[in-house]
Amino acid sequence: MRLIAALIVCLLIASAVSAQETTPVPAATLTIDEALAQQVAQDADDARRSMEEAARYAEDASRFLGIFEAISVAIAIAGGSLGVIGVTRLFSAQSELAKARQRVDAELTDLRSRFQTELTEKKMRCKP
Repeated sequence: MRLIAALIVCLLIASAVSAQETTPVPAATLTIDEALAQQVAQDADDARRSMEEAARYAEDASRFLGIFEAISVAIAIAGGSLGVIGVTRLFSAQSELAKARQRVDAELTDLRSRFQTELTEKKMRCKP
């Protein structure tokens, strides 16, 4: 039994040693110039993408500004026309009120004069 345990321990130690002795696969090494060239190319691609995004955002902003300008012009025109309509109706209502006042004044003077004439007629009848 001790012999089997000793063999298992030896096999475990041998496998651990052999696992440590594996040689790493050499990675492809780049020279400094190649690394810089790759970095410059990547930076150029990033700059191009950023420029395209900025151009798209500027175009979207320009479209939205155009829409807002069109809406504001429409609102200004609608407000101006409603103001003109309101002022016109105000002046027509004012002239109608002036005419109505003149009619009421005329009717009042007519009623007063009739009242005065009737009053004088009654006074004349009552005086024998």
